[in-house]
Amino acid sequence: MTRVELLRSLIAEHGCDAYLITDSDAHYTFYSLSRIDRRINWITECQAQCGLAIVTLHKGAVFQVPPNYRLLAKAEMNESIWTVVDDLFVWLGAQTPELVTIGYDPRLTPFFVMQQFTNKCQLRPVPLSVNLIDAISYDETSLHRQTLTPIWSLDEHRFAGQTSREKIDKLRQSYLTDGQKRYTLVVTAMDEIAWLLNLRGNDMECNPLLYSFLIVSLDHLILFTDNPHQVSPTFHFSS
Repeated sequence: MTRVELLRSLIAEHGCDAYLITDSDAHYTFYSLSRIDRRINWITECQAQCGLAIVTLHKGAVFQVPPNYRLLAKAEMNESIWTVVDDLFVWLGAQTPELVTIGYDPRLTPFFVMQQFTNKCQLRPVPLSVNLIDAISYDETSLHRQTLTPIWSLDEHRFAGQTSREKIDKLRQSYLTDGQKRYTLVVTAMDEIAWLLNLRGNDMECNPLLYSFLIVSLDHLILFTDNPHQVSPTFHFSS
């Protein structure tokens, strides 16, 4: 069976009409060193970046790529399986009512992409707890999973300009309280986390960042990471 045929069998098992594949990791970046985060390249067998792909049960498989990758996509992809389009949502809009539900991984799909499904296509997105690409590609990608690197702290007075405590206090005073209202901030962008906490890692090429998520409230600060680290009195680490 081809990769697309394997994916279609899982789409049917989950009761969906199609499945969305995005070209990013859980932080909406494109610099991952891990082959497991190159899901769109694995399923299309093409090295084009910054695209979106959809595999349907009965209406084919479609890949939207930027203009600068179009020639590469046409050269590398199997055109008997894949169709290259300029606008995935225009194509989807023409397929209704045959397509009703589309499965997706909520960890990897930006909110603005999901908005287009409901606004332009009238499709019903179905969040799935299992990434279907991971389920069928594990044997090939398991040896290429990222090695997480130790986290280190900057010398705050020499390099950062402000201590992490000063940045956090300013964030809380300016944005997390408004009179009687109290707010909680969820940070998913790794560069913002690195700046706010004055922490660095080496989880991706040419970027001193660490795979992490952050929750900041007036009373708590929780850094979610699987990276090796020493417990700091400033932060509460969680995996």
